[in-house]
Amino acid sequence: MAKLFDEPAIALFWDKMMRWTIALQQDPAWKKFNKEKMIYTLAYDALSPAEDDEGDVFQFDEKTAKEHALLMCYSELIAGMNAITQCEYYFRRFPFKDLPVSHQDYLTRNCEVFFNKIYELRERIKNLGAALKEVSPGKFMDTGKLIKQYDKRFKNELKERNLLNHHTRFNDIELNRFNLVTTMEEAQLPLPFGDSSNAEYRRICRGWIKTVRSRSAVAQLFLVKISEFLLETCDFLDT
Repeated sequence: MAKLFDEPAIALFWDKMMRWTIALQQDPAWKKFNKEKMIYTLAYDALSPAEDDEGDVFQFDEKTAKEHALLMCYSELIAGMNAITQCEYYFRRFPFKDLPVSHQDYLTRNCEVFFNKIYELRERIKNLGAALKEVSPGKFMDTGKLIKQYDKRFKNELKERNLLNHHTRFNDIELNRFNLVTTMEEAQLPLPFGDSSNAEYRRICRGWIKTVRSRSAVAQLFLVKISEFLLETCDFLDT
């Protein structure tokens, strides 16, 4: 999968967004608000209860507020995309040797996180669509159609996410096989195919790494299309 900012539409829109944000920093009130917020965050533990107040909430004018909200939604979309691609690295190593976390539990949690990140990106697309409609009421994105396409492309992941959130933990035949191999190995029983639990674990992880990469590439296509549409729509970034 290509790196996120190797995609021209994403890189160009991000650049325009950064330029808009830098220009915003020229507002003395906004600069002062951010400075005070940073000080509050850094000194939070040292504040007395009487001082434990973030102070006044900064308010943009209505137009700037809507534009800022849209760009923050796009930033969250980028973060969501990165979270999906980063799932690959959790399958690359097992960091809990000699700790009470089994390899099967670790694999299961990683799969569940991956499904949730797919769902989170879906919800962030919806949020961005709503924010764009506020900025450009006459030229907004057909979010409903886009979500239907997303649901179709990620049908299996979204189904698993729904099951684990409302019914039961994720499980599949490969994880069950791995659990059986591990149990037989611990009981010193002959293994049916001669593969050790370590070999089986590595095989499953390699499969999930490929899955994360391929599904990340599909998710990135949605982000590219959204970025292309925003470049055509967000005229305020060119002023």
